[in-house]
Amino acid sequence: MIQFNPSKATLNCKDFTPSSEFENLVFDGEGFASLTDEFMDLSCDGFNIVVTYNVNLSGHIFYERGDYWTPDYTSVDVDDVDITITAISIDEYEVDLTKELVSVFEKVVKQLI
Repeated sequence: MIQFNPSKATLNCKDFTPSSEFENLVFDGEGFASLTDEFMDLSCDGFNIVVTYNVNLSGHIFYERGDYWTPDYTSVDVDDVDITITAISIDEYEVDLTKELVSVFEKVVKQLI
């Protein structure tokens, strides 16, 4: 049995879409966006962990048409961020996706994006 503390995980690779870009994705997708096969490469207690996941976004776009004195105004609110863990590997060995493991790594992914 392997034990580690995921709250101490550090990011090795930042090759994923950060949450700061979610509003632009929702705007471009007219209220919805999907990201597939995103991954994080983490170090945790001496283990190399790769978490692969999908993200589904939904939100609202508010547009207010301006007039002669006031410019147009657009804002985007991201209402829902749904993360689905698709694979986890520890030191290059893929592990079974139990409910507990998925729940822990969903929290880690949400914290790091």
